[in-house]
Amino acid sequence: MASPFSELPQDIILEIMNHLALPDHISLLMTCSTFYNFSRQRSFWIMVLDATRKTATIAAPQFARLSEYSLESLQALVVAWLKLQDNWNHPFSRLMQPVTSTNLLQFTDVILAVQGTDIVLLHMRADRSAVCWDVKSATPFPFSPIPTGEGITDVSAPIESYGTCCFVIRTTEESSPLTARRHLVTIRHEGGKALSFDSMSSEGLTPTGPHYESLFVTEDVVGSMTVEDGREHCVISSGSIHSMNTGSFRESMSTIQLHHTPAPAI
Repeated sequence: MASPFSELPQDIILEIMNHLALPDHISLLMTCSTFYNFSRQRSFWIMVLDATRKTATIAAPQFARLSEYSLESLQALVVAWLKLQDNWNHPFSRLMQPVTSTNLLQFTDVILAVQGTDIVLLHMRADRSAVCWDVKSATPFPFSPIPTGEGITDVSAPIESYGTCCFVIRTTEESSPLTARRHLVTIRHEGGKALSFDSMSSEGLTPTGPHYESLFVTEDVVGSMTVEDGREHCVISSGSIHSMNTGSFRESMSTIQLHHTPAPAI
């Protein structure tokens, strides 16, 4: 027998459900066939996950458009979230998967972790190389955007969408530290595993004195912003992602006047 609540118009039901916590949605779906039918709608799970990510982390990039996810992928995000919450609420946290380990033979820094995947980017200090690593299987996989003889000096924050992660790596040559290169790296992945890598690069000069440099990447632009001590301006170098040639991209430079001279770097 249908409840008075289930007989309300669908838009009113959804508005009410939008204020519920994720576990309450699951409980409500199991009460009758009217509510269970919502579980077959992508729009319903998008609404639920959008509301959930405002107060908690889900296994998807922070700014990923959930509208790009399939129904099965959305439901998998819900299941992963429920499993994690159940584990946190348990008196003694349990292992969600077997632990694997390996000896990397040299000091290593974690540069970047791709959200919702098993992929991390490692910086091997001894040979100044970068390695992509599968944390679940504890194995490396092919990744070579950095030429031999160059070392990583900076990494931008990533920009992520469904199945794709882009970031910029800044490198310098040991033999020519004033020459810097920026490499735009795109990792495509599915099911938590890397499918392919693309890398494009540009070349520029590094200021000789103390300075601050910040890398950035958006859906349209890759570049850097540099501020030198004692200078009342900053230099922005940027290139359009959509106008890139194969293997490299050209950058343009702009100067912005600051309101005051920056304090010396510490």
